[in-house]
Amino acid sequence: MAVNQRFERTGGQLPRRYRTSGAAGRSSATRSATSIAARIVIVEYLMDQYYYDIAFSYAGDDRQFAFALSQRLDAAGFSVFFDQFELARLWGNDLADEFAKIYGERSRFCLMIISCNYVAKVWPKYEARFAISRMLQDRPDYVLPVRLDDSQVPGLPFTTGYLDARVQSLEDIYALLLRKLGKPRGPLPHAIDARSSLAWTRKLQLAQCSQRLSAALISFNIWGRSSKALNCRT
Repeated sequence: MAVNQRFERTGGQLPRRYRTSGAAGRSSATRSATSIAARIVIVEYLMDQYYYDIAFSYAGDDRQFAFALSQRLDAAGFSVFFDQFELARLWGNDLADEFAKIYGERSRFCLMIISCNYVAKVWPKYEARFAISRMLQDRPDYVLPVRLDDSQVPGLPFTTGYLDARVQSLEDIYALLLRKLGKPRGPLPHAIDARSSLAWTRKLQLAQCSQRLSAALISFNIWGRSSKALNCRT
């Protein structure tokens, strides 16, 4: 599917900073250059978005708290990764690979619900590795810790700001999440596949800046299988 078609599925409206003027009345060469430039900014706009606004990382013992928050955010229009929402898609997939991408690449924020259960279970510790790595490399505010007790997550800087569920109510935490996330952007039409790792994204953006990105590359299928995302929390 061409980039223009994929863009139409997002609503067909670019933010003002990505818009380009029309090419009516210009020479063939100018119109061609403008067309390529337009395609470049469309790709730039799409690559500037993540599939999930927020990904929940929690232990199964704390599912009730996580579900209450994720359900509210989902109802408000945010794109939320909460594994129980995506049991069918995750069923039979390589969960280690899936979670590495979700917590390491595909989300704007990671809500980490910290408890003694979280630091003791295998899967939460695995998710935390990728979330903390992303925080240290690219996004200082990527991990949003919510504490249920005083347990410490290995690798998470002790200076990282957090919310305390023993002090703040669920509604207070939800209200602060709304302020942190801003306006819901919703999911992209499809999940980004393995080629769209952070390294791939950076290479593509560098190619755009060089203004030598061909129409063939722009039309290249960078979208993977549908990504709406088993109960692996024991």
